[in-house]
Amino acid sequence: MYKNLINRQGTYSDYFFALRDYLLGVNPDDSFDFDMPENFEIEVVIHNFFEDTTTIEKRTMTKLDVYYWDEDDHRCCDFYIYNSGRREKLYDLTSESMKKIYDYLYNYLKDNNLIEVDENGNVTKNYNRKNW
Repeated sequence: MYKNLINRQGTYSDYFFALRDYLLGVNPDDSFDFDMPENFEIEVVIHNFFEDTTTIEKRTMTKLDVYYWDEDDHRCCDFYIYNSGRREKLYDLTSESMKKIYDYLYNYLKDNNLIEVDENGNVTKNYNRKNW
């Protein structure tokens, strides 16, 4: 399902599941923290529901935090994007920015031997490291 994701533009769901399940292997109670390279520019979709408008703003992303909450009344995986003094979630980004994050993490993890890939670039062993 995800093997060609880095070579195409996907939907929010494509990138969410590719990051969570395919690349990072996030499980309940996992926590991941990634610093992004300097001047890593992303685009955030801003919805103004009062004026019924949508704009896209460029921001410099500095950090990505991933938490898989597993509590009695709350179980979900959240991707927090830190940028330009703000914290937003993955679903606030454009598809192009989500792809950019995926591509960066894929290459970073591969280049640092934190994931294993086959000769076709498909992830055969994902990144799975608990911080807490």
